[in-house]
Amino acid sequence: MARTSTVRRLAELAEEFERDGAPRADIALAWESLGRIVLPEAQKFYSHADPECRFHAAAAGLRLGDDLAVET
Repeated sequence: MARTSTVRRLAELAEEFERDGAPRADIALAWESLGRIVLPEAQKFYSHADPECRFHAAAAGLRLGDDLAVET
């Protein structure tokens, strides 16, 4: 049950992350608190058109130990 709520929360955060004016730094911190389960979702933003999205997603990925974030 807890995993289901985590996945749901991850989807909500990813949707919010993409919105204009979203508190991306705060969302990236929330992602980190969820752990490595967020990496597939965060990785989608590594090549986003918006440099702020790329930066915060990659920063979260780096802090979670994702080697792909280094290439961003």
